[in-house]
Amino acid sequence: MKKQLLRKISTALFILAVSAYFANISGQVKVIFENGDDRDLNRTEGIANRDALHLNYAIDGSGNVSMEAVSSSTDEKVIALLDSWDLADAGTTDVASLFGKTFSLVLTTNNKRLDCREKGGLGIQGQNSGRIDGNGTEELYITLEGSVGVKIDSFMYEPTERGGGDNAHFVLRDHDTDSLFYTPAGDSVVNLDDELIYLRFAPESLTIKESDTLAGGGRLLGLFFTLTAPTNPAVAGISPTPGDTLLDVSSDFVILFNTVMDPAATEAAVTFTPALTNRVNTWNGTNEELTVSSDDMDFFTDYVLNISTDILSASGTNALASAMYDYQTLPDAPTVISTYPANEAVEIPVSTPMILEFTRSMNRDSVVNALSFAPALSNASYSWNSASTKLVVSADDLELGTEYTATVGTDATDIYGVSFAESVVFTFTTVTPVSVENALQKDFVLYPNPVSEVLYIKGIDVSELSIHNLTGQLMKSMYNSSEIDMSDIEAGSYFVTVRDKDANSVRKLIVKQ
Repeated sequence: MKKQLLRKISTALFILAVSAYFANISGQVKVIFENGDDRDLNRTEGIANRDALHLNYAIDGSGNVSMEAVSSSTDEKVIALLDSWDLADAGTTDVASLFGKTFSLVLTTNNKRLDCREKGGLGIQGQNSGRIDGNGTEELYITLEGSVGVKIDSFMYEPTERGGGDNAHFVLRDHDTDSLFYTPAGDSVVNLDDELIYLRFAPESLTIKESDTLAGGGRLLGLFFTLTAPTNPAVAGISPTPGDTLLDVSSDFVILFNTVMDPAATEAAVTFTPALTNRVNTWNGTNEELTVSSDDMDFFTDYVLNISTDILSASGTNALASAMYDYQTLPDAPTVISTYPANEAVEIPVSTPMILEFTRSMNRDSVVNALSFAPALSNASYSWNSASTKLVVSADDLELGTEYTATVGTDATDIYGVSFAESVVFTFTTVTPVSVENALQKDFVLYPNPVSEVLYIKGIDVSELSIHNLTGQLMKSMYNSSEIDMSDIEAGSYFVTVRDKDANSVRKLIVKQ
């Protein structure tokens, strides 16, 4: 009995001494779970009877902090105990932006009752009353409410004898910390300055429990903490890289913020010009990273990502400044817009060069490597215009009467690195050898030349008559007729090819007026 009395006195004196010490530290706030009137709350009178215990703090206009402890319990002993915890001078804060604000620390457990026995200090009615133990099965949660941040500076903890020992092994876990503190026998204050244990904003929680591997429980006698202003949200990282002028049209945008965000408000404050089609917003598990997906954007278009000051953190703060990020999407796939000879052209001179014109400036080497001819050209050479939009291919004379196939493969790229979406293929046929008999050649006549309306053929039994422009494009053809109407053909020079019924052919140049 005498030992227990001395123990009570020792605990009370320790609490008073530590409270007095921390009360003199500027900028620090506290709560002390003492039991000066020796109110031994039994199992039926546990604090809040599994409901939350609220430690409600108020900051006046000068930074002075007061605290009131409340719960839903109607038990007179509980009410009297909580009243004894109230503090008109719970500490101070130097953060001017917090002056006039209120916040709460809400204490709950994992479906067990809080209690405070005659020795003071918080416990959980689980394996033992009046202490936190149970090999880690008893957990005390401290959840922040209000627009402040809390850094836990230190805690008072009294070990309780268990299993022949008198030590405590205490685990504190915030959003990213899991720390084990060995508390030697006797009353102790554990300084947490190096541990950086924070409640950064509401509703983050701190978990306190006994180690699940090392025996030793105890009572939580008090907490000491510093108030911080909630972080103003800002962009901590963004992808794709701002200023990207080679943006793939199917790109997603990933925005990393420096704090946990309010998703709905932040999504509304993140906009695109022009607007994305069928936009979808996705957050990571901590609401710190926003991914924006959509249908493919328009090709070769300037986009602006706007992040206004209306983005909202989970603690209720807005950004101090807006931000704008510029992008430009890649153009659509390049292709060939014209060729000489034209596709399926015939009667092409064997000495003619081949010309390809592209939709935009091309990567020259990629085009040359992607271009092939069948049959292959002999001694081919390549020349470009200054804009790299037109390629001229020269070679030794082609074979007479031969169909050539030219292919530009999908490895061809423009100056932006965009490849052909599909290969481009065109064919042409070189001029057929002329083999008209001398008698027919002597009698063969085209008239009039120049011609304005009807062109007549004399001196040959015509099987086929065709008109080609100088690029090899077929303009008109007739069969088994010795005349052809030229009135609907534009003025210029044209090749007229005539074949007789014995498959002999002759070609003449005429002028259309």
